[in-house]
Amino acid sequence: MKYEFLIKTDCSACLGIIPEFIKKIDGVKSVEFDLNNGRVIINYEGGLSRERIIKIIKEKTGYEVQ
Repeated sequence: MKYEFLIKTDCSACLGIIPEFIKKIDGVKSVEFDLNNGRVIINYEGGLSRERIIKIIKEKTGYEVQ
């Protein structure tokens, strides 16, 4: 399953570390990340809903996720 998100931040250095947090979520197989626009595509094989993954990313990074 693929999930696509937009992560809002103005800090390009911060955007660089966000994929590392996402990779630690159980079931995440790969993360594609576009530093230019904050778009993230996650290949996921697990039991968490899209909404739960958004909540985890927000909790781990402190950034707004859509």
